[in-house]
Amino acid sequence: MRVGNKLKAKNVQSLAAKVNVGFHSDGNNLYFEVTSTGHTRWIMRFKSPVTGRRREVTLAHYPEFSLAEARVLATEWRVMIAKGLDPLLERQKSDLERLSTVDSLWEDFYSDLKNRIKTHKLDESLYNREVKPQIGTLPIKKVTAIQVRHVFTRSLEGPKPRPSVSTKVLRLLKRLFNHAVKLDLIGANPAMSFSPQDAGGSDNERDRVLTLPELEVLFKTMRGAGTSISRENYLMVALLVVLGVRKMELGAAPWSEFDLEKGIWKLPDERAKKGHGLDIPLTPKVVVWLKELHTRAAGLPYVFPARRASKTPHMGQDTLNAALKLDHKLEHFTVHDLRRSCRTLLSKLGVNPEHADRYTNHIPEGMRRIYDRHDFFEERLAAQEKLVAAIAPLL
Repeated sequence: MRVGNKLKAKNVQSLAAKVNVGFHSDGNNLYFEVTSTGHTRWIMRFKSPVTGRRREVTLAHYPEFSLAEARVLATEWRVMIAKGLDPLLERQKSDLERLSTVDSLWEDFYSDLKNRIKTHKLDESLYNREVKPQIGTLPIKKVTAIQVRHVFTRSLEGPKPRPSVSTKVLRLLKRLFNHAVKLDLIGANPAMSFSPQDAGGSDNERDRVLTLPELEVLFKTMRGAGTSISRENYLMVALLVVLGVRKMELGAAPWSEFDLEKGIWKLPDERAKKGHGLDIPLTPKVVVWLKELHTRAAGLPYVFPARRASKTPHMGQDTLNAALKLDHKLEHFTVHDLRRSCRTLLSKLGVNPEHADRYTNHIPEGMRRIYDRHDFFEERLAAQEKLVAAIAPLL
């Protein structure tokens, strides 16, 4: 719907209240838009004197900006257009000028990150703890590679070095300054030349796989006298190796996702990486482990409920990491290496490579992902039976 006459404040209020969908003209290329969902905003249409293209942009939202205030904004834009300027390009320049310090760069980076990544809170915490106190107030263009190195190597200082934290900080800095490069705020990323080795880690860190003999040593150590690891953590390690899921997909799982009678764990999209949920088969042996955990949960809604005062009602992000700091005499490994060990063991047991990828919820990209809707449930169940046959004797 288009109305050529000037709008009045009461007209605008009525159009919004009645959800009168359409563009309602106030003249001079200013429009009041009402969407089918009830959202309302002020729209400006103009031809860019710089590019010659016709543009349609949001000036402001209603009722935050009244009709009178929207007219003032529209007048300011018309003045700029008359001077040969594109108001939209000028607004973008203003945004870039606002991004002057590392803190302002982080805010812009995080505004997008929190809408894409479920673990964004971990990145936020890491930035606030490790990066902000060191370089947050520095101009983006003034940050040097030496300053970047100082930020991520701080975790290696003192009597208890933390190479895992140092490596995470380096990864975050690389992503943050890549964002600055994409916005053309800097010409080169000051963190890009550093490797995991510079952060106290190893370039081969992500290749670590535990063999069956190593898993046997690990489980034996966890059962040994004098260890403080709980039965819940012991079973969680077993489940991570057999199910091949990510740590917090299991650690934060509520019982409502499980049907132990049918032997299915329905992992929902919102809790799976990249939004790829799936139905995970559960063999009888795995169901036995889960039933024991259900008893131990004592009516609490999570498979691994928090046992101390915590920000979350379920197991914390670092609980299992801390529990596995045992004197097992094995080469260093991380919890995520258990998932890689599961995938490697599937290959060793002769599982079809595609079935093994589906087992660990690696979805093919491109056209196959669009057209191949088979969920491989039975194939994944057969693969799990092979895994249980190999792992159960170690327990």
